[in-house]
Amino acid sequence: MLFQKKITQNQSYAPVLKAAVDYYLVLKSIKEQTMNSDPLRMAPLDSYKLPKAIAERSMKNPDNPLAEITFVNGVCHRCQLAIPTLRFCHEMYGGKFIQQFGWYYNQQFLKLGIDGTVFLSYVCPYTDPLTEDHLKGVLVDNKISRN
Repeated sequence: MLFQKKITQNQSYAPVLKAAVDYYLVLKSIKEQTMNSDPLRMAPLDSYKLPKAIAERSMKNPDNPLAEITFVNGVCHRCQLAIPTLRFCHEMYGGKFIQQFGWYYNQQFLKLGIDGTVFLSYVCPYTDPLTEDHLKGVLVDNKISRN
């Protein structure tokens, strides 16, 4: 997902990330925001959902955070069909699969327009009334209300 030739060079990201970031911005605009003392958690592109480097760059241009991000084809592990070299999280926070591929797992939810219990009904394929039981909740204003 991330690539740079030299440590001092700006980072480039794979275009497969763009859809996830676009939908993340929409989801963030409709989702209730909680305050956090970490400035990167309050960045336009929050470091909780996206890589820290993206959160840092998004703070340079809060009105148009995507203007600070360069997308280049074929630079990520996914594009190269390679296993990520760094762990996504500590073993306390995820099983072996999530530790290795957690970012791609989370990215897929964002690409489907899903962030926790908030989703984009025009993107998410699981908003059909027939699948409501599958979600084990009632859809109210694009939020899942648990019974």
